[in-house]
Amino acid sequence: MGEVKNFTTIELLVFVFLTMMISGASSIANNDFFKILAMGGLLVYNSLNQKPLYCNALFYLLSGWIFINLLSSLHFGKSIELYPFIGKTILFYIAYLILISCNNDFWGKYENFLYKIIIISSFIYVLSLLMPSVFNSLTPIFRPFTDDFFYSKESQKHYFYSFFFVYKGGGDALFRNSGFMWEPGAYAMMLNILIAYNFARYGIQLNKHIKVYIIALLTTFSTAGYLSFLFLILLFFLQVQNIYAKILIVVGGIVSIYWLANADFLLPKIEQFIASAEKGEVYHQGYRQQYEANRILSFKLLTDKFLMFPLGWGCVQDTTSLMALRHIVTVNGLGNILVTWGIFGFSFFMYSIYRFFNQYSRSILIGVFALLAVVVLFFSNPIENNILLYLLVLSPYTTK
Repeated sequence: MGEVKNFTTIELLVFVFLTMMISGASSIANNDFFKILAMGGLLVYNSLNQKPLYCNALFYLLSGWIFINLLSSLHFGKSIELYPFIGKTILFYIAYLILISCNNDFWGKYENFLYKIIIISSFIYVLSLLMPSVFNSLTPIFRPFTDDFFYSKESQKHYFYSFFFVYKGGGDALFRNSGFMWEPGAYAMMLNILIAYNFARYGIQLNKHIKVYIIALLTTFSTAGYLSFLFLILLFFLQVQNIYAKILIVVGGIVSIYWLANADFLLPKIEQFIASAEKGEVYHQGYRQQYEANRILSFKLLTDKFLMFPLGWGCVQDTTSLMALRHIVTVNGLGNILVTWGIFGFSFFMYSIYRFFNQYSRSILIGVFALLAVVVLFFSNPIENNILLYLLVLSPYTTK
């Protein structure tokens, strides 16, 4: 195939579909038919190019997934929910097929692709601030490409996904940049991962990619995104040798901490979450007839559920935990990974993500701080069913 700005045509198609899957907002990528179609196409392409259709890590992941579900089914005396089980299996197999579909350097090429997407998205974000009424009028055009889930809330009636940019509508959401992700916190997650990747691969420096990512990150006004970024700033401080840069970081850090301590979306918000969690407060979702717990209470509830069966619940129906009895939905990817995959699966995931960053730098410090930044992000985002998780987990065993 021909080259398209450093990507082959096939790679470009793969990156487009992958970005739609990661976005979490695309009606196409969230459609099971298209996922199966994409898996079939990748299978044919990789077979024709004599790529290995499995590896040891994939075999162990699949074996562990089957074992967790069988064990959970026997323990609780309930059958495995087949649809979620197959859906998860397809998800991490697509992740594997995507990773090996590049001729070489998957993450180098994909990061460069996302860098271009983020630049375009930033310009569109500025336009959305200047012309909100125009963007509101675009909803009917892009609604067919947007997952219907996001229209269940009346406050998101102007929401739309347009590949390069997600528009959340008016109100406070107008000022928070979602980029190409389903919401600002998820965009902050993606940006921090890209910053950590650049630090690991190219050294602790402020290259042009990182500068763009930091500017975009600031526009998300994401609590978890900013907290995660603090670990990366600390890593920069520990690794950089320039004394003037260290002084600038210290001064900037003091000013930032003072400002953030009074910003509604950071410390006051965290204090409110803690107080709400201590009271066990949940909020009724009238559009789904369920109750939602905040991130902190979600983690407590998920930890309690994990302790009921630490080897992993898999896709066995929950009828015994407090969450099931009170119809509570949780928003905490870290806790969901722990509950679904159990202590051994969770440990494997965390070790693999550490290895993903460490494989480029061979620095324990960079690997640890990058992992800590990711843990904060996963605490706040429902990442457990996003292909991004499985790309990070499988990458150390399939790419260089």
